[in-house]
Amino acid sequence: MTRREARAAYNWFIAESPKRIALLRDAMERDTGVKLDFSGESLIPLWEWAIPYMTPRNTPPCGIPLDETGIAPDPSNEGLHIVGLCLTFDIGYYLAEAIMWRCPTVKWTLCLRKLYPGNEAILTGIINPLPPHIYIAQAAYSVLQGKPDRLDLFETYKYLVAAAEAGQSKGQ
Repeated sequence: MTRREARAAYNWFIAESPKRIALLRDAMERDTGVKLDFSGESLIPLWEWAIPYMTPRNTPPCGIPLDETGIAPDPSNEGLHIVGLCLTFDIGYYLAEAIMWRCPTVKWTLCLRKLYPGNEAILTGIINPLPPHIYIAQAAYSVLQGKPDRLDLFETYKYLVAAAEAGQSKGQ
């Protein structure tokens, strides 16, 4: 990807954030009655709601039988079902926004480098900046391994906020 292409993809990704967050907030409120307010605590009911969607690739979310979906099974069952994978991005947008509300020095930026995460939107102002969806995917893989923890997302938030605040106190 050229720098120009990377910048265009980044601009598209950032422009999608408000739309994806709105869809996520609407789904949460419709399904649970909970209104997401960008607080760290709001991540607990959000993750509780999302856990049933974090299923293996050939297992549709929320117990829908695969043959009823019309989706052909993938030869490999490694990884998340597409619904869970999409949610990792949407929840990543929300997590990023929650962190930025708490720590105004944290911002989106385009990581232009050849090594991972290259040509991706990352959060600056934290130690070891990564794309937020990576943190969500880590929690999702814990669910796939049979270790769901309703506090995973909230703990990730607390870790990232602490890392951002530590960076602020050091003048970074």
